[in-house]
Amino acid sequence: MKDKTNGRLGEILEHALETGQEESIVRALASLLRRERNGAEVELYHDFAKFSMQFAVIKDGQCQMNGGVIYHGAPDEVIPDNFTVTMRKTTGWSIHT
Repeated sequence: MKDKTNGRLGEILEHALETGQEESIVRALASLLRRERNGAEVELYHDFAKFSMQFAVIKDGQCQMNGGVIYHGAPDEVIPDNFTVTMRKTTGWSIHT
């Protein structure tokens, strides 16, 4: 996994620890890491939404999939809109493609 977030990943991990959401970010990143078992490489990028990231799955020099590791907040936390829709209330991070 290549971190191209310009420091955002460190901020995200720190926030996860502060809010008790570390399991959520670990689960999201682990699901992306599983793609690397098939010879792909995951790249993480900065995103406009607070505590969120973009990702790309690259294999054989081509993008196979891209999306976001989107932060939906912690319980009782107010965060700026991340412009996503979920079918049920979600906290922590989730993968959106």
